[in-house]
Amino acid sequence: MAREVTDTVTLYDLFVGATALGIDGLSDLCAQMTADAVKGRPVGEVKALLGITDVGMTPEEELKLQQDNDAILYLR
Repeated sequence: MAREVTDTVTLYDLFVGATALGIDGLSDLCAQMTADAVKGRPVGEVKALLGITDVGMTPEEELKLQQDNDAILYLR
């Protein structure tokens, strides 16, 4: 049963803690929940969900990176 991620801070804390303690099953679950939450979403939504505000690139560089990655996804 898929669950929607609503508390990304807690999910992140769980992921970091589980990884540090070597709890592989919980780390894997957190990683999968994060992947499911961002899959198919536009870049802007992913950034908002994950709290990403500045990636150190110009808007043009971000657009180029997004276009390059979109092209790779279509090749699969």
